[in-house]
Amino acid sequence: MKKRSWIIILGLLILDVIVKLIAVGAFNHPLKLFNYGDNFSMYSQIGPAFSINDFRIIQFGFLMNDQFAFGGEIFGFKFQIPMVILILLSFLAIFLLVYLYITASKSKFDLYHISLILLIAGASGNLIDRLLYGAVIDYVGLPFVPIIGNTLFNLADAYLNIGLIMMVIHLLFFDNLKNKKTEIEES
Repeated sequence: MKKRSWIIILGLLILDVIVKLIAVGAFNHPLKLFNYGDNFSMYSQIGPAFSINDFRIIQFGFLMNDQFAFGGEIFGFKFQIPMVILILLSFLAIFLLVYLYITASKSKFDLYHISLILLIAGASGNLIDRLLYGAVIDYVGLPFVPIIGNTLFNLADAYLNIGLIMMVIHLLFFDNLKNKKTEIEES
């Protein structure tokens, strides 16, 4: 089962890279390797949107995001994190996620395993961008979602968010049920 999981992670990574390169091509962006310290804001572009009755559902665009989540702004508070710190934190997160996956119970493949697969793939996809380009390639937005607003994200970000939601659901509901079942069996 674990061998297939690593193939799935690799497949998700390849899909992420392909979609990012399609976005780069669609916006005619001249990607430069190892472009640390560039002014990435000059590369921002807004593209077409899919709307229903003037209600924007999906917004396409292009952004080289050299910051952490939401372009370095959360709840109106802007913060700057140096790229070297973001890269180190990404390596640390991936190491921890891989450790959790390797040490997870081998008896069944469940929501916990799937969430770890998504988290590993998402963190790795964005780390690849940071290492190669000095920023993460973002290209799609969901303007109708309040917390996201006009922020652009990418497939790796989607993996991370879905994986995190699945992890929380597992920890709140399924892990809690397993603990209660164990308590009942021990009584």
